[in-house]
Amino acid sequence: MGAPGPRYRKAKLPKKKAMLISSCAAPGLMGRWLYGTQKQLRMTAQIIGAAPVGTVFAGMIAGEADAAYPERMRRKAEVLAKKLL
Repeated sequence: MGAPGPRYRKAKLPKKKAMLISSCAAPGLMGRWLYGTQKQLRMTAQIIGAAPVGTVFAGMIAGEADAAYPERMRRKAEVLAKKLL
């Protein structure tokens, strides 16, 4: 109360760490530019009091019924997971 606008309740608490992972059916470069997923994930992390250590974004994932992340994305996710610890 008394503030001119909304503010984050957890702004002064120690930051948690977060890894942002998303995928889309569009090619990766187009997906990053055309969709607002990355911005929404960063905002969500901020709301819960976390600071992103990195992002993993994979495009062209919906080409197959049982699509899996490419090996390059998997390695990047492992590197970021180590940063979380």
